Amino acid sequence: MKKHFFTLILLLGTMVAMTACNKEVDPVEPENPTDTIVPEAPAQAVTITIDNILPDAYTCTFTKADSCTAYFILTAEPGSIEPFLAWSGFSTVEQAVEGWGIKYTESATYTWKDQTPNTDYVIYALARCPHGDVLITDTIRTAVLGGHGASVITVSVSNITSTTVTTTATPNDQTAVFHDLIISKEYFDSIGVDSTIALLKADYYPHYSTDVWQWMDLTPGTEYYFVAIGKNADDVWGEMAKTAFTTL
Repeated sequence: MKKHFFTLILLLGTMVAMTACNKEVDPVEPENPTDTIVPEAPAQAVTITIDNILPDAYTCTFTKADSCTAYFILTAEPGSIEPFLAWSGFSTVEQAVEGWGIKYTESATYTWKDQTPNTDYVIYALARCPHGDVLITDTIRTAVLGGHGASVITVSVSNITSTTVTTTATPNDQTAVFHDLIISKEYFDSIGVDSTIALLKADYYPHYSTDVWQWMDLTPGTEYYFVAIGKNADDVWGEMAKTAFTTL
């Protein structure tokens, strides 16, 4: 009888232990739940919509989420911001976008002008949200300028004085880009046409529309040429244009 009693006690103890192991334990709630909950980032703090792309301009609409309190917009060619970070006192692209960008607190539309045709640009939007800043980007390519025909540049000079002259170079509708410069006749004759064309193509300042410029510090009583050359949308160079003038 005593043996059966101890067996019953052992079985009851085992059942209690198993019940305790299978019992669900309620999680411990923090004393102040609001101190530990971090707001989730919205799916898109700022949505970038490309409205229009031209050879030298593009328009974007920025639509912000309700959680976004402000945002900064900037555009640049890919990889062109990073080399200037240290020089500008910034350590990240985000800091540069805030420092150089345009600030908005509401949804807005903006047009960037005077851009280079047929070139990639990154659109940056740095959104300020409760959980922290979020950088949103999009990449576009400006439209191709010019056509498949021959590039022709029309050149002229005016307002000639002893040390200055005003030059005008006008591209035709087939021209994608062109370069122009003035060169003394003496130097032109010494290097020849081919070298002058090479100088033009290597010129640092490309033009995409009519270029009017006043040149200074010329030598009095000196013969000069104003020269220009352009290429079409297929990267085919046209003929060099040239006009002569003499300072007073």
